[in-house]
Amino acid sequence: MVILFLLITSGTSFYLFREHRALFARLEETKKTHQRNALKNSRDLEMARRIQSGLLTANKIQYRNYQLSAVCFPAEKIGGDFFILQKQLSNHLETAEAPPHGVIVLKNTKEEALHFLIGDVSGHGVASALVMILAKNILEDLFAEKISPRRVMHLANKKLIEYTEGSAINFVTAFGATLDPLSGKLIFSKAGHTAPLLFRKNGEVLPLETEGVFLGMFVNPEFEEKEIFLEKGDKLFLYTDGVSEARNAKDELLGTQKLIDILRQNIWLSGDALFQKILDDIKEYTGGTANSDDITMVLLEVS
Repeated sequence: MVILFLLITSGTSFYLFREHRALFARLEETKKTHQRNALKNSRDLEMARRIQSGLLTANKIQYRNYQLSAVCFPAEKIGGDFFILQKQLSNHLETAEAPPHGVIVLKNTKEEALHFLIGDVSGHGVASALVMILAKNILEDLFAEKISPRRVMHLANKKLIEYTEGSAINFVTAFGATLDPLSGKLIFSKAGHTAPLLFRKNGEVLPLETEGVFLGMFVNPEFEEKEIFLEKGDKLFLYTDGVSEARNAKDELLGTQKLIDILRQNIWLSGDALFQKILDDIKEYTGGTANSDDITMVLLEVS
């Protein structure tokens, strides 16, 4: 009986040992698989980050007495914020007047325009990043067609809703404008985006408000369009809500008024210097905590 008991015990122990080893091997394989997947995901995200960064490298335009600058800082490796800066120059011949005696008089007309836009895709992660790329490409192509900002918003909404309807991505906000460098006329329209702030040389601050809902949400929404003339010394600041919604240790938002105060005190700075000052003030306000949302800024300066 003792021998039989020992044999049974020994057999049971061997069985448990073998099962333990098998379980340990499965756990190790699961761990290695998880590490491989994590490494692959990390590499994929890094590749996506590089692609997005490449799409946002053209961040400066200097033309005549206008300078456009932009910067984008995603909260994670990939983000949903984007901007567009375009310079459009073209020449074409047109009949200057009714041709006398069969002689056609042609006039060479030069068209000049600066197009710029800032946008924000709702949500975070890979899906938002893909919609960001889609929205940016659609809007860039539409601006290149020389149509009004209001029409750009209308057509962009029509195209985006084909992809976003019924998806987890709810909407895209945007503010877009076309500037005539010769006259200083700025035509603008927006789709649910925070109103940019126009700082006049005389100290006046004007938010550029227009009516218009988010892109990719409704089938046939209306978008309002307005125009304003820019003057020497004016600066127009565009931003996404990652700037105004930065939070301090008390969970208080920076807010539009504090942002205006920061800009008033530093509006004499140009381009990257102004962006860096705003980022420094946000960092001080939040106590150095990481951004919970993407931060994008665009600045138009009239010299």
